[in-house]
Amino acid sequence: MLEMLENPEPVALGVYGIGKHACRTILPAIAVSERVRLAGIASRDIEVLRAQSDFWKCRAWPSLNKMLRESEVDAVMVSTPIPSHYSDGIAVLKAGKHLWSEKALACTLEESEALVKLSRQKNLALCLSCPPLYHPQFKVLATLIREEQLGAIRSVSASFAFPLTKELGSKVNAGGALLDTGFYPLGVPTFLFDEEPVLEGGSAIGQDDNNTDLAGAALLRYPKLGIHHSAIWGYGSDYINEIRIIGETGMVLASPAFSKPSHLPQGLELRRQNITEIIPIDECNQFTKMLEDFALTLTSTDAQERLRKQALKHQRLVGSVQVMCGLSDRIL
Repeated sequence: MLEMLENPEPVALGVYGIGKHACRTILPAIAVSERVRLAGIASRDIEVLRAQSDFWKCRAWPSLNKMLRESEVDAVMVSTPIPSHYSDGIAVLKAGKHLWSEKALACTLEESEALVKLSRQKNLALCLSCPPLYHPQFKVLATLIREEQLGAIRSVSASFAFPLTKELGSKVNAGGALLDTGFYPLGVPTFLFDEEPVLEGGSAIGQDDNNTDLAGAALLRYPKLGIHHSAIWGYGSDYINEIRIIGETGMVLASPAFSKPSHLPQGLELRRQNITEIIPIDECNQFTKMLEDFALTLTSTDAQERLRKQALKHQRLVGSVQVMCGLSDRIL
């Protein structure tokens, strides 16, 4: 991750889009951060806006534009539906504010590249939210691979899917499963290896009446390393949230791997020669860890560039799956 740089004043972060995810996860993560403070929230839902601003004792704005006019706001977290991420992100950067965007950065690779280009031109930080990369569990996985404790890695399988409930209705109509849940099992494991994967195949299934993808799968290959990586994602199945890595001499299972429900243990299951070991992982708020790393990028152009490249790596992979699955025309 990022080097620890001195940044004495907490970053004043505004949050645009106050849905359930923001209320349950993002705002509480900001509240416990030492490097980021909540400058205020913005939403067109006045009832929710009033309730949340009263609860968090922060300023409230009825629109993004009004928030962007405030000089006290250093950066903006965009937590709106995915189809709005591009236009919201452009507005944030044009206003001279640093951008932290929920995934996906945009609906297409072209839009994502435009956001990254604008952030470079304006010397502003751009971060694509991917909290699992900041959790201690991910660092332990990387260490196991680097120290060859599993032998040569042969395969990776990653899955993130859950039942289709009434609460998920808005998510289904706001980008589809690939951009929402596929983002993690496709992208997160690639940061464990020093080689870019090649997409071998992919499919999107279970499209509903709105022509929205509800589930999908993809197969990737790391040619030089000799590793296959399968990814499964979607809505409308039993809950699964894991990364399984198989090597010549051992296997490790991370579950939960992406979202971290508080009622589930955060350890890793390591198996070698039919002996199973549980590796305990310190609990932490992965969103707070990500927020604080984002705050540190504001003092380092090199760190900002690493985050831009990280965002584009995710978006290029998702974009290639969009094309292979025939989703690019719909998403455009």
